[in-house]
Amino acid sequence: MKQTELAASYTLSVNGQLVLVAALAAIGGSWLRGGASAPIPDLSSGNSAFQYVGSFTATLPPRGFLRRTSAVTGPEEWLTGLQSRGVTDLSLVIDLPTTGPLPSHVASGFSKSGSWALLATGTSAPTVWAFGWQVGDRTAPDSRIWSVSSHGSSAEGLRAPQVDVTEARTALQVALRDIGGFAQQFDELHRWASWFTKAKSLYSALLTALPAATNGA
Repeated sequence: MKQTELAASYTLSVNGQLVLVAALAAIGGSWLRGGASAPIPDLSSGNSAFQYVGSFTATLPPRGFLRRTSAVTGPEEWLTGLQSRGVTDLSLVIDLPTTGPLPSHVASGFSKSGSWALLATGTSAPTVWAFGWQVGDRTAPDSRIWSVSSHGSSAEGLRAPQVDVTEARTALQVALRDIGGFAQQFDELHRWASWFTKAKSLYSALLTALPAATNGA
């Protein structure tokens, strides 16, 4: 299975808003860490995380003597704007404070209720970027009905998570095993058990598809 097919499978069964933010962190962050020496990644039309996104807008932080902000359209223009402002990395941050009545792990299953964002760091002051989703053109071709907007704010007191990749992979494997076993215990949850089994298979296939250098990271 190709990596693009794996990504599409995840998009169908995982919160699409989280998938988009994770794609920006992984792909956009990698591009920024490389000093933007490589061609800008094609996210709008070339990444499955954006397959239902019709428009993407963002307001970049002010800069220059007049401290003017600027609006951009498209994730590629947003990344370029961040890079020009000294941003050298993007990190996915989770468990941000929520204002709703639901715990974060429950709220994440509902549209526009996630507690995640992107932390932009570099030579400039760090900023945290939240993403809003609104239904745009319901008749848009290819079901690109979503309008995504983003805005940055001060990231004072917020730090990029320090995650050991090996530990994270082990924790994911254990979680998939445990939650799958739990679902098998109850008749009304049996249909979910197959999804967790599929997730384990996708995870194993993804590890196989990754370059050998990152498999041992």
